[in-house]
Amino acid sequence: MKIDTKLVSEAINLMTGSILSIAKSSAKEKKGVSVTIIYGRINEQYDENVAEPELKMVHQIGESAAKYDDFAEKKADLSWRTGADGRVVTEGFHSVVLLKEGKDCVYAGSYSLTIGHIRLVVATSALDPAEDEAIARIIAVAIFMLLQRKVSSARDAKGIIPE
Repeated sequence: MKIDTKLVSEAINLMTGSILSIAKSSAKEKKGVSVTIIYGRINEQYDENVAEPELKMVHQIGESAAKYDDFAEKKADLSWRTGADGRVVTEGFHSVVLLKEGKDCVYAGSYSLTIGHIRLVVATSALDPAEDEAIARIIAVAIFMLLQRKVSSARDAKGIIPE
């Protein structure tokens, strides 16, 4: 099954109320966050030529400054390239060697899930890194919940997953 813009938009819409509540209640009292989602097939091993993603989507939830779009995208690109959550790469003693000068964001706030040769990355920016990562995980869980709904509906209809 593929993750596409329609599915991602639906997942974000489902979680928007909760995400805005988190943003408003944070120490930074923001009115929104920037989100970047990357999905696609990856090469078997980490290298400089990681496959181009099938989907790269930038989205704002609520009101967020443009600079946070850039941060979210850089966080997502780092996790896409390394296959690790931003926190692991930016705060890990050994992992920091993966950071590229002039390119990578040093703030955590992304979630990466790799299953076989498929990778999903969700990154957010505007809040504290731990809150950004939590929101990224919330969106990723919503995406997989919607995929699971498709599988469940296939069980009810001759075993074929609907498009």
